[in-house]
Amino acid sequence: MLRYLQALDFEINRTCPLAKLHAGLCPISDPHRYDHVKDKSRAINMDIVQLCAQAAYGKLLFRGWVQFHYFNDPGDALGVICPAIPALRAAVPGIRLGLFTNGEMLGADLSQLRLFDGLWIRDYPNVRDGSRDTAGSPGVHIDAMPQLDSRMTTPLAKEPLTTRCRRMWDELCIDHYGYGHICTGDWRRAVDIGNVFDDGFAAVCERFNAVRDLICQEPMPPDAPAFCRYCQMSMRYGDCIIDEKIFNEARAYRGF
Repeated sequence: MLRYLQALDFEINRTCPLAKLHAGLCPISDPHRYDHVKDKSRAINMDIVQLCAQAAYGKLLFRGWVQFHYFNDPGDALGVICPAIPALRAAVPGIRLGLFTNGEMLGADLSQLRLFDGLWIRDYPNVRDGSRDTAGSPGVHIDAMPQLDSRMTTPLAKEPLTTRCRRMWDELCIDHYGYGHICTGDWRRAVDIGNVFDDGFAAVCERFNAVRDLICQEPMPPDAPAFCRYCQMSMRYGDCIIDEKIFNEARAYRGF
């Protein structure tokens, strides 16, 4: 079911040190982002990540990366993530763990980052984050000139678009309160694919795939979600390569 998916992203914390700097550009800055959440007493933790990862790798054919970000920065939660990694690896043989961060919270001692299989650092201009100190290290990918896209400011199209979308072959996002999101563009959750607490992880994945199978068709069929048919964000046409091998396999599988 998840064979051609590159990553599972779990929003392990709600914070980011650059939230104010990126206000109006990154959804982490939106004070109403979680107004729809009915029960904020339930939040993603490492036990939930482990249960979902066991299902993903064990039953759902997942081969990609497990990461701890959505719009948050998991560098703020290393004290929660790192102590749980040995048990996570023991419970899920073959798991691949990635840390996607702006680097602000990494500190001077980077030894704990060896717990991760890969490190992606977005080195924003005019921000001292220490990411250049790790350049050249194995498994470290530095984005030296990252650009915040216009997902918060791009309006929906006036007429439905028929061009297919490839974004859902990249990652499945589970936000801090357990809701699945079809992509980072749908941060308001216009497309409801369920909640891992209420519906279970497998059900969220099944609904995710059902949407993906609709919107990857060209022309995009009229029964695809309205949000997807009217979406004109650049990510609709772009390629997000987290795992090049899986990305190329997915592209060959769907004929992108």
